[in-house]
Amino acid sequence: MHLGERLDEGVVTWSGNTLDKTLALITAKTTDVVTTFLDPGYVERAIREIEKDAGHRVEDPQETIRTVSQRLRFTDAQQAGILNHFIRGGDVTAGGVMHAVTSVAQTLEDADAAHEMESLALRSLELAAAL
Repeated sequence: MHLGERLDEGVVTWSGNTLDKTLALITAKTTDVVTTFLDPGYVERAIREIEKDAGHRVEDPQETIRTVSQRLRFTDAQQAGILNHFIRGGDVTAGGVMHAVTSVAQTLEDADAAHEMESLALRSLELAAAL
């Protein structure tokens, strides 16, 4: 979650008071976010939701991975890799699709591409569960 923003320069010279208040606001927002994310109730609800989707059985792996890959704009090579890792993983659920996505991401040489792919793993689970 991104909480800060760039203060435009040039037209206005921000005073120390404004900069201090901006920093205080960002600090307060960060505290609220961390408090929320560390709340046991929030974590339990998030895990239950993920587990519910993760257990959804994938009936047509090839079509599911094709659809998920198209929606998430994975390359043909990434799509083929996801299907391969999905089959080798043996988990025929939406959770297995997510694991295949992260597994393929770990094989990429380009760190930015790997990060981008891994950041879409949870979305791939959600999409696979919805099919």
